[in-house]
Amino acid sequence: RETNTMPQWAGSCWYYFRYTDNMNSEAAFSPKADEDWMPVDLYIGGAEHAVLHLLYARFWHQVLFDLGFTKHPEPFQKLVHQGM
Repeated sequence: RETNTMPQWAGSCWYYFRYTDNMNSEAAFSPKADEDWMPVDLYIGGAEHAVLHLLYARFWHQVLFDLGFTKHPEPFQKLVHQGM
């Protein structure tokens, strides 16, 4: 029976937080990094990102928001699709 029902990359869909504070060895990101860098102002991606990556990114962002790690309810201010 398969017990891993989430794609391997789903857990890494919060990577944009780590980019804000990549030298932090105590936490994934600091409150100051969250304040200074979040939310992402523009996300550009194809249709597959809207369905897969952004779905998981928003899910994990909401978890971090609900737990109080970020003060921003949404991870991205604007989404621009490219391609078909």
